[in-house]
Amino acid sequence: MDAYDTLIIGAALLYLVPQWKLTPVETGLLAASAFIGVALGAVIFGPIANRVGRRLLLHI
Repeated sequence: MDAYDTLIIGAALLYLVPQWKLTPVETGLLAASAFIGVALGAVIFGPIANRVGRRLLLHI
């Protein structure tokens, strides 16, 4: 995850929190879900990329 992703999540939360009436716990879970997704994606797609090649996987 790079700084751009973190910036976008933070900016989106500024608008989503009041619209969706999120509690602090829900806001934290929503922000953490991006980091969890990145971690799971690395674990799942890392070995696949090693087998078939990163370029091919990015094109799929």
